[in-house]
Amino acid sequence: MEKLPSVSVIIPVFNGGAALKNCLKALKAQTYTGQIEIVVVNDGSTDESSRVAKTFKGIILIEQENKGRAVARNRGLFGSSGEIIAFTDADCLPRPDWLEKLVFSLLKENNPGLVSGSIILPLSANFWQRLDHQAWAHSIGPRAAAGKTLFGSTANMCLLRSVFDRVGGFDERLRGSEDSDLAFRVHKAGYENYFEPLAVVAHEHPRKTFTTFIKQRFNYGRWTIQTVLKHKPLPPYSWLFPNNQVLLLILWPMYAVLATVFTVLRNWQNDLSVIWLSPLHFIGRLAEYFGTIVGCGEYQKKFQK
Repeated sequence: MEKLPSVSVIIPVFNGGAALKNCLKALKAQTYTGQIEIVVVNDGSTDESSRVAKTFKGIILIEQENKGRAVARNRGLFGSSGEIIAFTDADCLPRPDWLEKLVFSLLKENNPGLVSGSIILPLSANFWQRLDHQAWAHSIGPRAAAGKTLFGSTANMCLLRSVFDRVGGFDERLRGSEDSDLAFRVHKAGYENYFEPLAVVAHEHPRKTFTTFIKQRFNYGRWTIQTVLKHKPLPPYSWLFPNNQVLLLILWPMYAVLATVFTVLRNWQNDLSVIWLSPLHFIGRLAEYFGTIVGCGEYQKKFQK
């Protein structure tokens, strides 16, 4: 039997010690029979994150000052040795066959870039977590179609080290949406990205209150617009987003309305609650697209010097 490639799983963590423990337990129980190397990058945590990592035998722990996820993942990448690099987050719980499904999906393709998998909510998810997830379930859930995609999420993703060697690591100027930026660069380099819905992680994300829900949506818009402007015209609908803060402000309400309608149309057949929750989705989209106005100004300062 042909030897399976070695895999390094990289997990950045910032003050997520409690969740990290469950994540590492799940990674230790993976069904993938090739060599698995687990790399935890502590991004300046002040909680017990490092202590938790040290309780697991064989974990590689890298410490750094708080510099963000892109820097942390790059540190993990350079401190790892696997032929395949996989990513998940400290607040994710991979299913036992997660790595097996993800890696085998990568290996069966002729010109693979990255492969990402499904992200679901744990059974314990509260109202705000479910509301936030509802906006994306059509594209990242187990019901989404397998096959080619432009996107990838570092909550559930893998790619060959040789691809990193060619396109480089994560853009450290980005504090968010760095995974989409990487996926676009991989595609531009001539590779194909894929989605494998059977590779599943449950994401216990922190959007548990109205305030954190709105903050996350704002930050999502703030960072996504920078990736979109950096890679125009590749991202879908990027022509809708000018590199101009005044125009983005004028178009702000229209964006929120269109995105809310899109959320309802893409999800109502599987979840009717999206219809009567649409006012809350609209408020979330207002926060998101206000974030694009702020993010556009930051893009101009960082990328157009």
